[in-house]
Amino acid sequence: MTEDEFIERARRFLSEVGGRDPGSIHPDDNLVDNGVLDSLLLIAFLAFVEEQRGYEMDIQEEHIKLLATLRSAYTLARPEARTALVQGA
Repeated sequence: MTEDEFIERARRFLSEVGGRDPGSIHPDDNLVDNGVLDSLLLIAFLAFVEEQRGYEMDIQEEHIKLLATLRSAYTLARPEARTALVQGA
């Protein structure tokens, strides 16, 4: 999955669960600061990212911080992420 594909899927997901216009969610916008994610939607978005990865993550604080924008969330969803996280990168 490419970054663009992930961002499009994430926009659709956030639109469905949060009622936002997908076009109003920009890849580099802070989703919490802009009111797209609250505490409950953050958990739902984390589950969405795990679904895109195809497996559960052992969540660390730095992973939660990566959910702040769609572009940074992609770093958790991309195929190479599993190897990087296992290696401690």
